[in-house]
Formats: sequence, structure tokens, C-alpha cells
Amino acid sequence: MSEAPGSGRRAFVLWRRGGGLWGIAHEAVKGMARHGPVLDSDRLAPIWDSDRLAPIGGEFELAVGEAVLPADEIVAVTEALQVRPPGAALRRYWPEAACGLAVHQGSPLVLIDPAAPPRALVAAGAESGEPSHDRT
Repeated sequence: MSEAPGSGRRAFVLWRRGGGLWGIAHEAVKGMARHGPVLDSDRLAPIWDSDRLAPIGGEFELAVGEAVLPADEIVAVTEALQVRPPGAALRRYWPEAACGLAVHQGSPLVLIDPAAPPRALVAAGAESGEPSHDRT
């Protein structure tokens, strides 16, 4: 997994989607974009040009491998997670690949496998890893 430079600790991007809290190794995220008006261009400007963005179901999108993951909210980029193996209980109710489980500020989350993001989290028709306007 991803380690923050010089810290020896792993870093993760955490986001909300569909009422759940999800995480992924920060090194797996190729880009992030924000849809809608940018309120503070110094802090919230998208990585991709704003004229190339189109909503795909979430206010944000993460480009991960060959997939694009919509997000309702980017919660944090953090090293402060104690990751546990997914275990049989998760596999029983969540058949998708998972890298682990963790808790962030009292909320449980699933760390997804960037090589096989859950189908339920991938934007419909968004498997190019490019901003949404390129997926027509």
C-alpha cells in the first residue's frame, strides 16, 4: 500500500458514496475532480480543466486505475488508520474485493482494492479512468 514520503506510514483517500464510507490507498488515485461551481479556486479547483467535467452522479470523482468512482464527499486524506483484514464477516455480505476494514472518527469503512473496484461504486459507463466528458 501507499506510504507517505518520509513517514513510513500508509496514506489513504477516504470518501462517502451511497451512505457508506470508503477508502483507497492514495497512490492508486490518478486524479480527483470536483463538479459544479468552484467556490475557492485556490483550495477546490479540480485537477482536470473545469470545461472538461460533467456530472456522473456524485459531486466529486476519483480516477482509479481504469475506473472512475463518483463521490458525494471527499472526507480526508489520512495516515491515521488502523487497517484490519477484511475477514469472513465482510466477505459474507460484501462479495467484492476488499483490502481491509478500518474506523475513521468513529465511522467504519471498507478499503477497496484499486485493481478491482466494486461495481457498485464505479460510475456507469465510466471505466476509462478519464474525466467524464471523455466517456461518451
